[in-house]
Amino acid sequence: MSVEDRLVDALSEFDRVEPSPDLFTRVEASVEQDRLHRRRVRRFTAAGLSATTAVVAFLWASTDREGGTISGWAVFVAQLAILVTTVIVLGRIIPRFGQAYVSDVFRLDPATARSFLRLHDVAFHLVFGGYVIILAWHRQMAGSADTGEAIRFLLDRIAGLFLLMGMLHAATLMALPIIGLVHGTIVRDHARTIAGDAAPPPDPRAVRAARVGRMIVWIIGGIVVVQALVGLGLLAGLGLSGS
Repeated sequence: MSVEDRLVDALSEFDRVEPSPDLFTRVEASVEQDRLHRRRVRRFTAAGLSATTAVVAFLWASTDREGGTISGWAVFVAQLAILVTTVIVLGRIIPRFGQAYVSDVFRLDPATARSFLRLHDVAFHLVFGGYVIILAWHRQMAGSADTGEAIRFLLDRIAGLFLLMGMLHAATLMALPIIGLVHGTIVRDHARTIAGDAAPPPDPRAVRAARVGRMIVWIIGGIVVVQALVGLGLLAGLGLSGS
C-alpha cells in the first residue's frame, strides 16, 4: 500500500466520526451558565451601587452642612451597613472563584474539596462576622465630629477589614498546596494499603515531597500553637493585673 493510500485511509476515519449525542445539550448548558453568570454580575453590581448610594445619601442627610459635622450614631450605622454588606457579598464571591483552585488541589478526592469549601464558608463568616461585631462596639465616635474626620474613620475601618481579608486569603492560598500534597499522600497510601501486594512501588520523588510537606505543616502548626500560648499568657497576665 502506498503512502497516498494510507493517508486516504487514515483521513477517511474522520468522515465516519459521529457527533456526540449530547453536544447540543452541552452547548445549551454552557450558554445558560454564561447567561446566569452575566445575570449574577449585573445583580451584584446593581446591589453594590444601590447600597453605596443609600449609604452616601444617609450620610449626606445626617450631616450638618452649616457646621460641617456629623453625628456619631450616623457614622456607626453607616459603618455597620458597609462592613456587613462587604462580608456578605465577598462571602458569596470568594468561594465561587476559588472552586476550581480547591478542586485542583484536592483532585484525588472531590468530596474533600466540596467539604473544604463549605467549611471555608462557615469559617469566613465566623471570623469576619466576629471582626465586624468587635469594630461595631469598640472605639466608636461619640457626639458629633467633623465630616472629614468621620469619613477618614469609616475608611480606616473598611481598610482594616480588607487588609485582614487579604492577609488571611493569601495565607490560605499559600497553605492549600501543602495541605493538598499531604492529603494526596494520605489518599494514595490508603489506596496502596487496600491494593496490598498488587500496588505499584511508590515514586521516590513523591515520597520526598510528602515528607517535606509534612515537615512544613508541623512547623506551621508549632508556630501557631506557640503564638496561641503566648497570647493566652498575655491575656491571663492582663486579667491578673487588672484584678
